[in-house]
Amino acid sequence: MSAARLFAALRPPAYARDDLIEKLSGLNISRRQLVPNDDWHVTVAFIGSVHAEAFHRVATAVAETARQVPRQMSLLLAGGGRFDRGGRNIVHVGVDGDVAALTRMAADLDARLGRVGFPGKERTYVPHVTVSYVHDCLSECEIAADVEVLEKYRGPRWVATDLVLYRSQTRSAARYEQLRRYVLP
Repeated sequence: MSAARLFAALRPPAYARDDLIEKLSGLNISRRQLVPNDDWHVTVAFIGSVHAEAFHRVATAVAETARQVPRQMSLLLAGGGRFDRGGRNIVHVGVDGDVAALTRMAADLDARLGRVGFPGKERTYVPHVTVSYVHDCLSECEIAADVEVLEKYRGPRWVATDLVLYRSQTRSAARYEQLRRYVLP
């Protein structure tokens, strides 16, 4: 494997994604730029570019973090908002439930990755699922109306079962390839 952009994430189960699909179906963003629901995930750590010789160290750090989770994490997709990244609106759905445990998992993984040469970014961890990258196709009012609906959303509860190491392939659209899957307690 040559250098690859890697991240570790949780994947909401099909029933949670289906519930969210139903909620999104009436929104303005559903007319255009939804992220395919097969790609929906809750990022635990963005690792960045990893060369083949460092892959084992990264995979080991992710596996060790998965083994350290003390108990099941009960989560749900809830709330919503948007981030502005370089003039591009990213509409997301938040995560609720055992967010404290999820935040500890993210901090643990960041620390382990830092010890093997992949320091995390200095920013507050905000667990979320990106549902749309909005370009110029929607007005500010349309985006704000969608975010207002998502702010009230509460999906079904689910238990995080796996921490997945993904490769991001960002040619014309982001596509994610599962490289390793680590079962959580």
